[in-house]
Amino acid sequence: MRIVLFIIFWSTCLSSFGQAWRDSLDYARSSYKRGEYGKALRYYESAQKFAPDGIDLSDEMAQSAYKAREFEKAEKIYQQSASTKKDKTSRAKSYHNLGNSRMKKKELKSRKPAKVKVGKNGKVTVKVQVTTLGD
Repeated sequence: MRIVLFIIFWSTCLSSFGQAWRDSLDYARSSYKRGEYGKALRYYESAQKFAPDGIDLSDEMAQSAYKAREFEKAEKIYQQSASTKKDKTSRAKSYHNLGNSRMKKKELKSRKPAKVKVGKNGKVTVKVQVTTLGD
């Protein structure tokens, strides 16, 4: 009899624990829809922590961080997300969003200023060196 009660007790605990990440996910999505992006980010992070393997909420977390104007956090999440994406299209989207986060953070700069030369014949040549977003 004790064994049966023990099994019932633990199965109840485990099923409620499994529901917690879904509840956090629902709260995150409703907060995001209301424009409460910082709150949504916290709920997404909680949901990700307890979500089963194979559930990736990084895109939602990064979007919430970006909308909450936490560009450094969004940048880190997008960078990590891009490195784990399998297909090229998803990876490209993550890098695109990473670039947007960096621009908002005002970190995207050229390494050297543009060089302008005017030749004897009046021809103008401009050389620009630009950093890549993948680094």
